[in-house]
Amino acid sequence: MTQFRDVPATALSRYSLLIAGMLPALVAIFLGAPGRLFLAVPASVGLNLIFRAERYAEEERTRARLRIIIPVLLAAATFFIVISILIIPFSVYLAWFRMVDLGSPRGAVSHVFVSVTAFFAGVISGQMYRKGVSGPTALIATFLLVIVTMVSQSVVPVLVAVPVVIAAIVLQAERDPRRRARRPIIVAAVGIVALATLIALPLVARDATRGNRYIDNRLSPALRRTVLRLLPNYPLLYGGDGYGYSFDEHGLGGTPLLSSVPIFEVRALPGERIYLRTDVFDHYSGTSWMRSSTMIERLQDINAELSAPFNGAATTADLPVTVLTEFFEKVPHTLNTRSVMPEEEAPARRIRGSFDVGFLFDLPLGRDDTIVLQRVLDDRPIYDRNLRRNLQLPEEIPNEVRRIAQDLGRGKSDPRDVLAAITSYLADGFNYSLEINPTLEQVDFVEEFLLGTRTGYCVHFATSFVVLARMNNIPARYVTGFLVSVPDVADFYDDLFAIDFMPDEEGFVRHRVTGYAAHAWPEVWLPDSGWVVWEATPAMRLGEFDDLAFLLASMDPNSMTSRQLREILGHVEERSSGVEATAGETGAHWYSLLMIPGATLAGAMLVGFRRRYVPIVDTRRALHSLAMRLSRMSARRSILEPRATGWRDWTKTMGNLLPEQKTTVLAAGDLIQRTYFGGYRPQRRELAVLRDVERAMMERVPVGIKEILFRR
Repeated sequence: MTQFRDVPATALSRYSLLIAGMLPALVAIFLGAPGRLFLAVPASVGLNLIFRAERYAEEERTRARLRIIIPVLLAAATFFIVISILIIPFSVYLAWFRMVDLGSPRGAVSHVFVSVTAFFAGVISGQMYRKGVSGPTALIATFLLVIVTMVSQSVVPVLVAVPVVIAAIVLQAERDPRRRARRPIIVAAVGIVALATLIALPLVARDATRGNRYIDNRLSPALRRTVLRLLPNYPLLYGGDGYGYSFDEHGLGGTPLLSSVPIFEVRALPGERIYLRTDVFDHYSGTSWMRSSTMIERLQDINAELSAPFNGAATTADLPVTVLTEFFEKVPHTLNTRSVMPEEEAPARRIRGSFDVGFLFDLPLGRDDTIVLQRVLDDRPIYDRNLRRNLQLPEEIPNEVRRIAQDLGRGKSDPRDVLAAITSYLADGFNYSLEINPTLEQVDFVEEFLLGTRTGYCVHFATSFVVLARMNNIPARYVTGFLVSVPDVADFYDDLFAIDFMPDEEGFVRHRVTGYAAHAWPEVWLPDSGWVVWEATPAMRLGEFDDLAFLLASMDPNSMTSRQLREILGHVEERSSGVEATAGETGAHWYSLLMIPGATLAGAMLVGFRRRYVPIVDTRRALHSLAMRLSRMSARRSILEPRATGWRDWTKTMGNLLPEQKTTVLAAGDLIQRTYFGGYRPQRRELAVLRDVERAMMERVPVGIKEILFRR
C-alpha cells in the first residue's frame, strides 16, 4: 500500500491538511453547528501544522521545544473536551438524540461532537508526517465509524464496516510477505473479534441508555457550579432537566445553578406577574421530589388538546414566548393555558404530558422560535379524580414537624385559613438566601429547614408548605418553572426599575426572562377553585413580605441572592453586556471555556521560562545524577565504569562506540570533568548533552558490547 513517506512532503501535507480541515467541517454541518467551524477548523489545522513543524523543523532546538508544546496542548485540549462532555447532563444528551432522530440536531452536544472531531482530526492527521498514510487513514475511518454509530444510535454502521475491515486486514497480510506466514493467525484473530462484535452489539442495543449516578448527581453539577462561579454569564443550556436553572429535585438544598443569561422573552402587560410552569412533582421521599410511576407514564402521552387552538367560549389572553437559548425541550405554560400554538408559518410540534406532570415538545424549540400560550381568564375549575396522590407523605415524619402541622390547622375548617396560617408561619423568623449548604442525605429536609437552619430559598419554602398542607389533608403539589415579573410603566421614575422596551401600540412590552427568574412554588387544590398557585416564599409575595427580604439581600448587591431578588421581583439592575447581549452574542460565551486550555498553556510557558531563566534547581546535583545513570548504563552494557578507568578514558571509549555522536560525547565528558574537578556550575540547558548521550546509548549500544569489542 502506498505510503506518503515515499512521496514529496508537499503532497503529504496537502492530504493531511485536507483531512484536518474537512473532517470537523463536515461533522459541524451534519450536526447543525456551522457556527463552530470558526473555532474547530483553525484548531484542527493548527494542531496539524504543529505536528508538521515538529517533523520537518531544521533546528533541533525548535523540534525540542515543539515536543514540549505538543503534549501541553494535547493535555489542555483533552481537559477542555472532558469538561465540555461532563458539564452537560444526561437528560440533555437524551433530548439531543431525539433531535437527531427528528432530523434537527443542534446545540451544545453538537458542539461537543465537533470539538472531539477537531481534536482527533488534528492529532491523527498530524501523525501522517511520521507514520505515513495507511495507519492514520485507518484510524480516521475508525473514528468516523464510531461517530456515525454514536450519532445514529444504531449498530448498522458497525455491522456493515466489520466485513470491510476484515477484508482490508486480510488483503494487507496477503500483500506483505513478512505477514504472509502469520496469515492464519491474523484471520483467526479477526474472525473471533468479528464474531464477538456481531453477537455483542445486538445484545447491547436491547438495553435502555442510562446515565451514571455519580456523574449525573455529583460531578456534572459541581462542574457547572464552578463554571458559573468563574463565568457568571456562561450560557448553560436551560432546556433540559438539571441544566442551568437547576433546583435539583433529587438532592434538595445547596446553592442552585442560576445565571443572568436570557432564556426567553415574553410579550405581556406592564406589571403582570406570570407563573410559567415547566415541571410538576407529586411524590416526596423526605429528601427529594420525584414523579410517581403513573405520572412518568403520563409524561409520554400525546396531548392533542394542548396542540390545537382553543375554541371555547371563555375569554382568552395570548402570551407569546420566544426562546433565546440554544434549545428548550420543556413547554413553558401557565396553569390556565389551554392551547400552545407555534408562531405563524412555523412547523407544528407534538406535545407530550399533562398538567399533572408538565409538558415536553417532541422536537425542542430552538433559538428565536416563538410559541403563543392561549390563557383562559375566566375558566371553571377542572375536576381532578386523582387528588389522593397529592396527599402522599413519607412514612417517617419527625414528630416536631407533625406538631407544627397540627398547631397550624387546629380550629380551622376552611382550607384557605389553614393555608394562610402556613404562609404566615413561614414568614416569621425565616431568612431567604441562595448561598446555603446542601442538606445531608440522611437528614429530613423539612425538619432541618423548619427546626434547624431556618434559612433557605424557594425550594425550602415550597417543599415545607406542601408537606404542611398535605398533613392537614389539603391536596398540594410541588411545581418548578419561572416567576416572570414584568416591570410596571408607572415605576419608570425609579432608577432601581428598568424595562426592556417601551409599550407597543396595544400596551404590551417585551420582557426578557433570565435564569435568575427560576422559581419553585406550591399549587393547592381548593374545592371551589380547583388548582391554584399559592406563593409560599415570603420574599416573593409582593406587598407583604418582600420589602424586608429585599433590604437584607441588598446589603450585598453582588450576591446571587440579591441579583435573583432584583430579577424576580421586577427590580432589574443595570443591564450588563452579558444580560443585554443578543441571541448570537450570548452564544459566543460558549467559547469562554477555552480560557481553561489557554490558562494551561500559559502556565506551561511560564514554567518553561522560569526553568530556563530563573533556575532554582541545584544543577551540580542534577549533573551528578545523570553521570551516575550513565555509569550504571555502562556497567549493564559490559563497559568499564568511569570509576575504574577515569572519565577521560570512558569518554574516549564511548566516542569510539558512538562515532556519529562523538562530538556530543566529548562535550558531555568535558562538562562532567569541569564540574567534578574544576568547581564549575553548569547551566540547565548544558545538561541536555548528557541526556543525548544517554539516549544514544539506549538506542545504539546493545547489551553485551564487550563481546563485540573482543571479536574486533
